[in-house]
Amino acid sequence: MAPPGWALHTGKLAVLITVLTGCNTAPGISAPIGSKDPSISVVVANANGWTSHGLEGQVPAAGSCHFSYSGTWILPDPQCTPGSTTPLVDTANLRTTICKTGYSASVRPPVSLTEPAKYALMRAYGLTGSPSQYEFDHLIPLELGGSSNLANLWPEPNQGTPSTFNSYSHYGLNAKDGVESQSNYAVCDRGYPLALAQREIASNWVLAHQEMPN
Repeated sequence: MAPPGWALHTGKLAVLITVLTGCNTAPGISAPIGSKDPSISVVVANANGWTSHGLEGQVPAAGSCHFSYSGTWILPDPQCTPGSTTPLVDTANLRTTICKTGYSASVRPPVSLTEPAKYALMRAYGLTGSPSQYEFDHLIPLELGGSSNLANLWPEPNQGTPSTFNSYSHYGLNAKDGVESQSNYAVCDRGYPLALAQREIASNWVLAHQEMPN
């Protein structure tokens, strides 16, 4: 989920990325419509997936990533954006990490690092439109123990509103933001298993909202 005020400016890529030439997928839909992808292997980051020098991970080659779909809702390419978690969050410390107010802000990298990475991943996804049409999204949200490794970041097209799938949610930009709030509530207040919630939202965030309590 992007916080308010994530402005877009120019930035340098050199400290952030190395081009991953091996992440090549066929054009078009890369996962069955409306289904979960059991082949997804979530990446475990080093700490929170970033340092002051940049974001951890590699950027796929330009044009090698392709959106997939769950109905009309857009999902990232699972080969390029499988999701990534931090090892610093587990079931033993939920109350002092993701269930604590202010946690996400405390682990979110600065815009000076995320913004050039957004442009690079837009190129990886073959996107040429305005950056404002896309939210630079953590597939597994920070409030669910997601990391800022590049394997967990994608240019999410603006779709819906936070209340589309979660009538209680009004924070954020897009429909997925409401699912992210729901996932945090499910884990922190309803005892839903953390690892299961992470896998479900990484596999298909649209179907994830049907699995978790609201």
